[in-house]
Amino acid sequence: MIIIVEGVDCGGKGWMAERLLKRIPNCYYIKHGNRPMDSSEGEIAKLQASYKTMLKTYYQAIQPMGGTLIMDRFYQSELVYGSMIRGYDPYSDGFYKELESRVRHEPHLYLEIFAEEGDILKRMEIKGEDYLKQEMVPKIMKGYLDYKANHCTLNSLRVRSSEANVNGIVEKYASTI
Repeated sequence: MIIIVEGVDCGGKGWMAERLLKRIPNCYYIKHGNRPMDSSEGEIAKLQASYKTMLKTYYQAIQPMGGTLIMDRFYQSELVYGSMIRGYDPYSDGFYKELESRVRHEPHLYLEIFAEEGDILKRMEIKGEDYLKQEMVPKIMKGYLDYKANHCTLNSLRVRSSEANVNGIVEKYASTI
């Protein structure tokens, strides 16, 4: 199974991914940290190569063993952040539709982790987050809602990071995990 954990920076993705990792047997975790700073062909090519590698890891090493791969960020980040941070339209790139189609044909779950804007801003301050400017937080939050409402074809849940939600996800998806 593939579990994609997404959402705005400092929203609780890492916390949720780590808790799921501890609860799901035969589970592996990849945290995607590639943050291209511009929309040059070279930067986008590196980003897309990293997404291919993540999926290849699943197909070659994890799926054959019946394991689960948790991805802390995947291509959805680029769909949301790409136009706002780098000024290009990743939705017009067929690469992302192809990735979504491949994931859709595997046992999967797309988790959008969300928090209140004020909580996100407090966490950004505590962590010293400087990639995402505070004034961008509401736009990024709206971008994830837009992705889910208008573009996402995956099995998806929008949840807060909490023990209750970890328990609920593990219980609900135990038969596919």
